[in-house]
Amino acid sequence: MLFSSALAAPRVVWSARYDGPVHGEDKLTRLVTDSAGNCWIPGYSFGDTTDFDFATLRVSPQGKTVWARRYGSPLKCEDRSWCLARDSAGSIIAAGGSIADFNIGWDFLLIKYNQAGDQVWLRRYDSPFHSDDKPAALAVGPDNCLYVAGFSKHKPVEAGIAPDASGVKRADTDVSLVKYSAKGDTLWQRFYNGRAGMDDGATALAVDRAGNCYVVAKVVNRQPGTDITLLKYRADGSLDWFRDIDGPGHSTDMPAAVLLSDSPLASRFSPLVYAVGSTTGAGTSFDYYTSCFDTTGNQLWQQTYDGDGRVDVASAACLDSAGNILVTGQSTGTASSFDVATVKYSPAGERFWVRRYNGARNGADRGSCIVADRKDRVIVGGSSVGATGFPDMVLLGYSASGDTLWTFTHASTGAGEAKPVALCVRRDASGVERLLVGGYENNAGTGFDYLLMLLEPGR
Repeated sequence: MLFSSALAAPRVVWSARYDGPVHGEDKLTRLVTDSAGNCWIPGYSFGDTTDFDFATLRVSPQGKTVWARRYGSPLKCEDRSWCLARDSAGSIIAAGGSIADFNIGWDFLLIKYNQAGDQVWLRRYDSPFHSDDKPAALAVGPDNCLYVAGFSKHKPVEAGIAPDASGVKRADTDVSLVKYSAKGDTLWQRFYNGRAGMDDGATALAVDRAGNCYVVAKVVNRQPGTDITLLKYRADGSLDWFRDIDGPGHSTDMPAAVLLSDSPLASRFSPLVYAVGSTTGAGTSFDYYTSCFDTTGNQLWQQTYDGDGRVDVASAACLDSAGNILVTGQSTGTASSFDVATVKYSPAGERFWVRRYNGARNGADRGSCIVADRKDRVIVGGSSVGATGFPDMVLLGYSASGDTLWTFTHASTGAGEAKPVALCVRRDASGVERLLVGGYENNAGTGFDYLLMLLEPGR
């Protein structure tokens, strides 16, 4: 098992790093695994003459790099991979942003690799506005179709925008959603613009078994604040419904995640949709926000978490096997800076527990990722100020009832932070569960490098 009842930190089975050709900035952004223990990690890596490149690696169950693939655009400008997904055929799709024309700006860029690392296809997406297009989320749907969500920006002239009081024409961005076939053909594209006609953009998406797509986005419906907007698109691209979430402070509200639960324990509605983020409270600054909807758009419940009346920002969420919702992020403490605060809710919206972590130096501690194992034990990944003054990686293990099981920390060897960005509980053939941690660290002489670690229970 991944955890025992003793307060013993897990040990590192192996660790793997990736340092690009010029020992510059190399940052891992996602983590995908298969049942055999293979792992794929995307990110961006500074090249010799190509600025940042897409850099995607396959790592064996023993921590060895099987292949590494880099892609740099013809302009030798920025190419950054932020998303990764694996389809039912075992192919890997990396998605991110790429600059192919300085007059147009960023495009969506998708690259599909087979298991051997051969490029199957490459697709760029430039919206009809011919300006910046940046993806934020990627998911695989039925028939291995792909859904990519992000934002697309209007050019002032094409958007028909009149100058403001200062004489400047300002462009806005729309939520953008593109659906591709498994062969990379564009099936449809959709845009959503908030009522204020300002900057809107998607943060996360989830796709159900019927191909319905749920997108959570930051939308401006009333200046100057933002709302969390949950949108449901059918498989044919038609907008089924949308719901705007405006916190009681009627100011800035920020999305973080959207989750789908088809657990029969959830309720009579199956599946359920959860929108997670942060809303401005009435006199409480930012609060964690979690809301539950059925698939027809009816809101079943909502919950907020406020630490001490100051800043509480949710950054990640997951579901356990019983359909409970777990949310983590950063929360100011009464006598501390930010703490890692983790909240657990039942499928009916009952708050089970809250756990806070304040590091040894009483500095800024922030949660960034979260996962639950098969026995509903919880692992939170984040950062905590270390002895050098830079953030160290911190991993926190909790039981299903919220008992602290262990704390694990890892520091960079260089002058910079170590941070986890993705967690996965891996189960081997004998039933033993281990924790796979993907992130990055700053190492002496090589700068930021990809970091992948496999952990098992301490003895």
